[in-house]
Amino acid sequence: IDPRTVGICNNNDPYFRPRGGAKNPIDRKAMQRYRRNADRRVKGVAHGQAGLATFMHVVEHEMLGYGCPHGKVLPLTAARSDAYKGFRCNIENEYCDVIAISTAAGDGASMSADTGIQEMLLIATKQPNPPGSAQPQPGDRAITCVNLNTTFVSKLDAKMFADAIRREVALGRPSGEITVGATVGTYYRMTGLGEGKPWSALGSGGEYTALTEYVTSGNAWHPATHSVTPFALPMTIMGAIAQRGPGDDLIGKIADSRSPRGAFVIYKKKGTKSRNNPSMWEVKAKKQKKITCKPTHYGIPRDEKAAIKVRSTAGQFHLSRNLRMSANKIAVCYTETDCIGGRAWTTLKSGNGVSEAIAIFLNSTYGIIVRTGYGEATDLGRSTMGVSAVDGHPIPDFAAASEAGQAARRIALANFDRLRQLPLKRISLSVLDPHRAEIDRIATTMLGLPWTPETENMLYAWRRLMCLQPAINARNKKTLKTLAAAGITP
Repeated sequence: IDPRTVGICNNNDPYFRPRGGAKNPIDRKAMQRYRRNADRRVKGVAHGQAGLATFMHVVEHEMLGYGCPHGKVLPLTAARSDAYKGFRCNIENEYCDVIAISTAAGDGASMSADTGIQEMLLIATKQPNPPGSAQPQPGDRAITCVNLNTTFVSKLDAKMFADAIRREVALGRPSGEITVGATVGTYYRMTGLGEGKPWSALGSGGEYTALTEYVTSGNAWHPATHSVTPFALPMTIMGAIAQRGPGDDLIGKIADSRSPRGAFVIYKKKGTKSRNNPSMWEVKAKKQKKITCKPTHYGIPRDEKAAIKVRSTAGQFHLSRNLRMSANKIAVCYTETDCIGGRAWTTLKSGNGVSEAIAIFLNSTYGIIVRTGYGEATDLGRSTMGVSAVDGHPIPDFAAASEAGQAARRIALANFDRLRQLPLKRISLSVLDPHRAEIDRIATTMLGLPWTPETENMLYAWRRLMCLQPAINARNKKTLKTLAAAGITP
């Protein structure tokens, strides 16, 4: 097929990673060669951790003619995953009239029949003129994120939904409701794109989407008054204020792993051996109720030279890369001894007061809201991150030399030892948790915001809104029953 000759392209690409199952070195090298060729054709889009969808998009993009429509079914994580950043850049810069649709925020989650993960539908039109053309590029450059409350079962329903979405998009409003007789969903237009940042508006309710956007950009948004108060500290990224530890491929693998590699052989923590090379390897929701946690595993060196390098990254603060809000209580933990990271936890090392401030913020409602907007939403109630994505996690600049930065560190150091001992409820029940509210109070003062009854009411409204999101509570019946018994209902 000649390039740019296809008039319309609709695809449902396989999600599995192209390197999966390539045990034969010859096959693996062949896949690597295919990836390099794809990367040369459309720079930075194909990514080995993203699955075949990004490789197929390179082919589709090359074959599709200018001004022609393109539809794709993708895993919902494509809207947020760091591995899909190049793909989002390509869509944002070389397509127009982009609409992304998901039912993850409603009652009828769209799940892949093959993989069981949440999906999204992406519809876009390739720009009518080549990149760099002197001709103007018409079309809407925003990403319209549509969150439907329900699914449809017939072609007639699909047409009615499509017509309703088309009518609302044509109005050009920043946000609104999709109505087919009754309200069937909401939409939010994301503008100012082009760098492949997460499409955090997809998979969340309309008001929660607005809240996520405000907090991630360094502002407190008051739902009752719609007023906005900026933080005293500017937002930055984690990699600018903290050193990240390595992933489990470098750290090691469990003793009975079929693909042993890395510096250590990892064993469950037991007996006297557990004193050597302690590791925060996995999340244990039932045991990890406080910010202070005990190591879950320990390591025996497989490669002593590599082990020395990994030991140098050991620390006391660890970020959960596999955060299940419907079960887990903490997003960042603290260990009383230096530990290496693991499969689910990544070590963070920073200056005195900065690490404590990061831990308080990310375990507060502020931090959880930022996390749900930045992390990958592979399925309801879960927010995951790749190791390299930790560096890009939005975070206030707690290392700032300004007076506000110094004050934040002083407050964090003065309160951390007390806060780290508080038992917490799971994140999806934060609205009922007085200890989470206390962490929120300290986080508020760290951010330079006044602690007033209005601020307290604002944060309660945030926690309530957050806990009612399917992306947080995973529609867990026990959680919803507990919330309803306390009068927390939509």
